[in-house]
This record gives sequence, C-alpha cells and structure tokens, in this order.
Amino acid sequence: MTGADTILVIDHADALTAARNANSVARIIDDLASSSSVVLLLTTRSKHTAPYFVTQVVSVSTLERKDARKTFQSVCPQHIPTEIIDELLDGVDNHPLSVNIIARKAAQHEWSGAELLSAWKTNQAALLENGEGKSRSLRATVELSLNAPSVIALGDDARKLLGIIAFFPQGLKTMRVKALYPSATADVDALCAHSIIHCEENRFTMLTPVRLYLGHKAPNPDAGLLNTIRNIYYKELSGPIERRRALVEAEDVNVERLIDFDFNRAINLHDSSRACVSFMDSLAICKPRVTILTTRLEELPMRSSGILAKVTGRPAKSKAVSLRMKTLLVTSAGTLASSIRRSTLTSTFLRTLFVR
Repeated sequence: MTGADTILVIDHADALTAARNANSVARIIDDLASSSSVVLLLTTRSKHTAPYFVTQVVSVSTLERKDARKTFQSVCPQHIPTEIIDELLDGVDNHPLSVNIIARKAAQHEWSGAELLSAWKTNQAALLENGEGKSRSLRATVELSLNAPSVIALGDDARKLLGIIAFFPQGLKTMRVKALYPSATADVDALCAHSIIHCEENRFTMLTPVRLYLGHKAPNPDAGLLNTIRNIYYKELSGPIERRRALVEAEDVNVERLIDFDFNRAINLHDSSRACVSFMDSLAICKPRVTILTTRLEELPMRSSGILAKVTGRPAKSKAVSLRMKTLLVTSAGTLASSIRRSTLTSTFLRTLFVR
C-alpha cells in the first residue's frame, strides 16, 4: 500500500456485484482500482466474485480454539470456567461473530458460568442475538447472504435445500443431495460459492451457528425432501448388516436426528421404530454411545391389541406401536446400554495399564 493516499474498504462486495445495477457498480470499482492513489480492500463471502484486478486474495478461516477462547475472555470480564467456555465454542465452531455475541451477552447480564450454560441450552438461537446490525446479530449477517439477489434467483428449491442440510447436523453426502431433485447439485455449488454452505469430505454442510439459525427459523424442513432422505436412510437400515454398519459409522448423528424427529411427531411409527431397532443394534456394535432415542422410546404410546380393543370398546391407536415392537425397542436399548458399559470398563482398564 506504499504510495497510496486512500484505502477504500468495500464490505460484502458480492452483494454489490449481484445487484440490478451490477455493471455500473463494476465500472465504478474498476475506475477506483485504476487509480494509483487508491487501494481497495474488498470482503466477500463468494470465492468467485472478485474483480479481475485483484492482486491478492486472503482466505479468512475460523478461529483456532485458543484464539476463540482469548476473544471470549477479552469481551466477558467475569470469570467463566474454561470447560464451559470450550463447550460454547464447540457449539458455534469457534465462529468469531458468534463468540463475540455470546461473550457480550454474558457480560451484559453478568451471568455466572452455570447461568450462561443454562441460557445456551435453553435457546441457542436467542443467545446469538444481541441487538440489530450484522455485528450484533447472527440473524442479520445470515439474512444478508440469503437475500443477495443471486441467491434469491436460485428459487424456492434452493431455500428448501438449505433447510434440509441445516436439519441434519452432519450435513448431507453428495450422493444424498443428488437424489433430492434434478438441479440440486447446481444449487449446492451456487450456495457454496456464496459460502453459505461448504463441501467437506464429500459432504455438504454449514457452520453450526448458521445451522442453528436456519433450524430456529424453520424447524420443520420441506416434507418432500425430508421424505426422500428418510426413504434412503430407512432402506439402508433394513439392508445387509454391512450396509447398516457403514451407515451408522458415517452418519449416526443424522440418523438419530431423523428418528427422533419422527418419534416426536408420531410419523409412521412402525417404520421409524423398525429403523430405531436396527440403528441401536448397529450402534451397540460400531459406536457404543448414549442416544436420546432410548428416552424417546419409553414415551412411545403402545397400541391396544385387537382383542383388547373389542373388550374395552376402544379403537386401537393409529399413532402407536405394537407390544411386539415396543419389546424389540426395549431389548435393543438394553443391548446398547450393555455395550456402553463394556466399552467404558474396557477404556478404564486400558487407561490403568498406562498410568503410572
């Protein structure tokens, strides 16, 4: 920047170049850039909208854990235990804006660590709002990207696609996205160009804060797209054991999310219960861990038998599971619990061998 009289910063430049008068804006930027006395600094979420004259592109990655922790502690003066800070940082992927908003809100309310953690677990999306403007609100910065003319031009299908990707915590594999609708691949590529989502190890996903916001804004994803993924997951869970285990190894959190959603809304309980049995049996072998489904299945209503219905005069419930299915669910939950205990005991034993 030696010799320049002016440094001009244009924030969110992709929004300007996607506007209706984009050609005029581009000419103005070109004229400014041609001046030897002006240095332009453009920020953009899109990797493909940088003008031809740009001489250096700097990718801004998310914060490292230690830097995110320092940022939080510099904004929030009261003592918050490190383990609580780290749990919050995990919850927002060390996203700078989210870290800043949560820290400021904790400082304003003078929350203790326990109070801050309680607020986070109660309503994560609300904790990421602290006023108006994109420096104080996750909503404002996400909506800025969603309302870019080039994103709006993608149409309703792209919006629905964002919702289904946000619904699944692990994102969606490329082959799952392709199955949704004919232009889904083109849409995810466009959304990646705007950095609303990103591709990671052949999987389309998004930053956790963005997922939290979109999930809060539209908690129920498009029924048609969700049913497509449901059919894929449930079919694989009913397939050969190798296929079931491969699914659980790679997408266990997604499958858990879907079954939990179906249980909560009593959607096709017979199929979702069968999927749950298969999922927990595979989880017990591949990834023994606690799952919310063991709690959910206890709350499932049980259908009266045909004979009992005739005796009592009460029709069998359509949104309920049979006694046989409930028994299978409880048995699978017990198998999983035993596997978790064995895994814990084994880990404890191995640690004692190497601790002097």
